[in-house]
Amino acid sequence: MSLPARSSRDPDPHRARPTLRPTPPSRRRRTCNRGEGWALPELTIDDALVRLLDVQRSRLALRTFRRYEEICDLLRHCLNGYGHTGLSGLELKRWERAYEAGDEEVFCHLMGPEQLVDNLGEFLGYFMIRKVAADRTSRCTKAARSP
Repeated sequence: MSLPARSSRDPDPHRARPTLRPTPPSRRRRTCNRGEGWALPELTIDDALVRLLDVQRSRLALRTFRRYEEICDLLRHCLNGYGHTGLSGLELKRWERAYEAGDEEVFCHLMGPEQLVDNLGEFLGYFMIRKVAADRTSRCTKAARSP
């Protein structure tokens, strides 16, 4: 399996939504080898997003909460597609091994929330504008042209 290309990672609206359960520790251990000097994070990105949604669920109206879920799904999609470009050294090797083993969502399963800060520019400045907003605009344009 080769590394994902930037253009081939567009969000698919027909794809099944990811579950909102934290990544089990056993799965995280399978993708990493602790003996190489790189420790697993206490909390993965998936775990942090699940906790965020759990806290917000009781506080927000249902419609607003659904928007939060959608944004978290888009963030996961962006991080899993592009987050590896900022990795180096042991982190990159571990990501490559897990990705080659078939875990296409390895970035969120393996990395800690500190990686969010490094990737927010990509998410807000590139992904949301060029992928999400452009896709919605093109769908609206096509719908307006349809008889």
